[in-house]
Amino acid sequence: MRILIQDKYNMKFFKEITNLPQVPTDLLDRPLEKKVVAPGSRRTYKKDGRFIATSTYEFNPVKENNVDLHDWITSNIYPGCNNTYKIRIHQDYGSSINGPHTDRVRMLALNYYWDLGGSSVNTVWYRYKDKSKPIYVGEKHYPNYDKLEILETATLKTNTWYLLNVGVIHSVENIEASRKYLSLSYWREDKHLLDRETIDWFNNSTK
Repeated sequence: MRILIQDKYNMKFFKEITNLPQVPTDLLDRPLEKKVVAPGSRRTYKKDGRFIATSTYEFNPVKENNVDLHDWITSNIYPGCNNTYKIRIHQDYGSSINGPHTDRVRMLALNYYWDLGGSSVNTVWYRYKDKSKPIYVGEKHYPNYDKLEILETATLKTNTWYLLNVGVIHSVENIEASRKYLSLSYWREDKHLLDRETIDWFNNSTK
């Protein structure tokens, strides 16, 4: 079964998805027993002339924490996915930023937020000021802010699905409290699950 993803707004690095169902609230916010802290947590960045540590960042496998939620996702959003690392609950906390980075392995993330971590939280995409470097840089980049220029900024909403290009450098700014959201991963091997429009959008956003 192919996942058909269509968006309401044609933004370059993120898309608001309007044809996927909302997650039942009774499946969210259950206790997490198996937590995984990301390798880049608490990394120090230089921003506006001072050093600041990025948030503690967890990516917690849904299948090992909430079987009911995992079953709902594989039935309604991501059919047939049995890879533990592709369906996760993310949390970050302890800082006002999740500093500039690219995600490991995955090219796209399909996210569903139920706690944004504040009223003015923004997700920001960047490119290197050095134009010899591509916009889509792939995994394991953690540049300081002074090396970057802003390409796009998004203020997201709760209880809404978004598709994000996570191989382009991005950060989260103005975090006031813990952020919580589902994050479903699409690696390059998963392109066959996406519709032609989404693949074209991804290819255009990486130029």
